[in-house]
Amino acid sequence: MKFRVIGDMHIDINSGRVPEFGDDVFTVVCGDTSGQPGESVEWIRKNFRRGVCVSGNHLPYNDQGKTIGALRRDLASAFGPDSDFTYLDALTGIVSKVVDGVLFVGSCLYSDMKIRSGVNPEGDRGLNMLISGSRMNDFRFGLIEDFMGEIRKIRPDDYVEWNRATLVEFDRVLGENERSGNPLPAVVVTHYPMSRRFAENSLYVDRDNFPSYANDMEEWFSGHPSVRCHCCGHCHDIPEKDRSFVLKRAEMPDVLMVNNSFGYFRDFHDLDFRPNLFVDTETWTVSDAGDSSDYSKDKERRREDLKKMLSFFT
Repeated sequence: MKFRVIGDMHIDINSGRVPEFGDDVFTVVCGDTSGQPGESVEWIRKNFRRGVCVSGNHLPYNDQGKTIGALRRDLASAFGPDSDFTYLDALTGIVSKVVDGVLFVGSCLYSDMKIRSGVNPEGDRGLNMLISGSRMNDFRFGLIEDFMGEIRKIRPDDYVEWNRATLVEFDRVLGENERSGNPLPAVVVTHYPMSRRFAENSLYVDRDNFPSYANDMEEWFSGHPSVRCHCCGHCHDIPEKDRSFVLKRAEMPDVLMVNNSFGYFRDFHDLDFRPNLFVDTETWTVSDAGDSSDYSKDKERRREDLKKMLSFFT
């Protein structure tokens, strides 16, 4: 089996600038297709017949006044567990799907707010929540219905709880797989990276606001030998050479780590995006099938324009 990995298409922000796919390739969509869930559903249905997706932090960036719980339920209804394309979300109860002998386990994940940064070298959770709460639009736009039935804005501590609940479900599903006697190879799909390396290699990421972009969870993989690949998004303008790496594990198979985010077209984030980046589940390696579309031709022209612009300022 080979599957495509993409993320952060942001079709609402990118105004028709994203490439079209329209094929039968099994595709893993790592969140932030759009801040408008209805548009995301329509675009995914148009472009992919088979695959899985997770939501991203832009899910509540809508103008419908819906809570994030309602938005998750909308996606779960559009892409059910028995359909060819499935929405995975630990917080809606559908966290895994088996396809061609591979176990896909997925959810947005969010952040545990424990990552270390320049302004927070100790990784103090309270300080990280304070920084993120004051800088991220997630906590300006997102709505949640709390346990009392009251509607309020999403807070950083909600992310911490969702992160915890997600890992509980990941541990449960992967643990059952690994105790089965004949475990399937597993792919973990999230929006938020589980390695800080992706955030460190992105120019877009605010270096003092790491908890809003990634988790530092590479050690987590040492507890799940069946995991062979981790696909994520959220960190946009990662150079092509850093979009995948191999996480080595002692006495266990390596884990292929992949981020293939499109990002914001206006900021040239997409210049290292590869429309046909594939993971081969036989060799657990990344390959690029190439692309001769008008989008890729235009991308090369824009790459030269960016070089000229940068040389002017330097």
